[in-house]
Formats: sequence, C-alpha cells, structure tokens
Amino acid sequence: MLILSVHTATTSLGVAVTRDGEILVEKILQPGRQHLENLPDAIQQVLMFTNNKLEDFDGFGIATGPGSFSGIRVGLSMIKGLALALDKRVVGVSTLEILAWQAATDEGELVAPVIDAGRGDIYTGVFEKREKDVRIVQAPCLVNKTEIINLLAMLDGRTAKLCGSRELLEIMPEDKRFSGKIIDRISPGDLGRLADQRLEKGLFDDPQALTPLYVRKSDAEDKKRGPLPT
Repeated sequence: MLILSVHTATTSLGVAVTRDGEILVEKILQPGRQHLENLPDAIQQVLMFTNNKLEDFDGFGIATGPGSFSGIRVGLSMIKGLALALDKRVVGVSTLEILAWQAATDEGELVAPVIDAGRGDIYTGVFEKREKDVRIVQAPCLVNKTEIINLLAMLDGRTAKLCGSRELLEIMPEDKRFSGKIIDRISPGDLGRLADQRLEKGLFDDPQALTPLYVRKSDAEDKKRGPLPT
C-alpha cells in the first residue's frame, strides 16, 4: 500500500512516502513557520524522488494535532482537498500517537509523549503499543508541566516512558516511575506506517468530517467568548 503522509502540527514540517510500512523517502524541514509556502514544494520533492504521481497513492496520512493551530490547518486543508479531489482514503493520526509510536519498543509498553503547548503547559496523554499500532490509555490533554505526575494515577502502578524534546524532558519532574526518551522531530514516515496499518484494517476517516485535534481553545475562541463573569 502506497501512502503519502504530511505532518505540519509543529514547527518542523514533514512529508513522507511509505510502501507497505517501509519508508521510501522522508523529508523534514528545519524548524520554521512557513508551512503554507513550503508544503506544496515538499510534497513535489518526495513525489519526484519516488517517481510517483498523486493519483498513484492508496491513501494519505495526516497529523491532526495537537500543536500549532495554523500549522495543523495548513496540513489538514491540503490533504482533505487532495483526498476529495482524487477520491482517496485519508487517516488522521494525532501528533501524540506518532510520538508514542516512535518511542515504544516493546508490546504493551506505556508511553507518555509531551509536546510544548506554550504558557508553561504541555500536551500529553498515555498510549500503549499494541499489534503494530498504539491505543489510547489516557486521552490527549493539556496540563502544566508539574502535573504530568498525575497521569501516573491512571496507570495502576505501571511505569511509562516519557518522550519528547530534550528541552521538555529536562524540565519534567523526576520520578522513578518514568523513563525518558528524547525525540526532537516527529516522523512523517512513522505517521505513514500507522496510516498503513489502519488502512489495512479498514480504519480511515471521512475527509469532510476530519477536524483538528486542538485540545486547547485558540486565542481567537477565547476572545470571542469574552471575559469570565465576576
């Protein structure tokens, strides 16, 4: 199965092509915020590398967030448009699931990925590796970095692997129930592998109904809501 995957939810835009779970090409740009301008060219480059056309793909994988509000919209808009125009299947995968898949090595292992959410907060959740996929143990949530330990209450005494950027792991509270794994870039290739697994099982999304996983309300939504009553 040939999959084109796009990740625009963080500052490092990524595009990959996978075939039957094997990464044929993976392009990850240096951190920046020009995703709208850079995404079409990045897609064109991986297509040229593999000598494919968009019509050749069996489906598309897309990172749905959490992460950058504007970045998520850029990737989703592109992939939803392509899927509808070409009548292709699409699989939306959260950035936390992709990180968990990158970090997990053993069947049944618990992973708690962390992504910087700004304002002293982090996006996190708990995931378990199962049969070449990851399942949700604790749904994606927004917490203060000091509250990450509270997730352990959900784990019934089990240990978990905390994964994310070096900068984030260095400020996480120390706890022997967590091990750590540094992952500085979310892999669009691993997004493609997860999309491949889910398509094989007949699991895919309706492009028209696919929405971003923001977790936190945007600044625009907060302003529209107005100040809280006193």
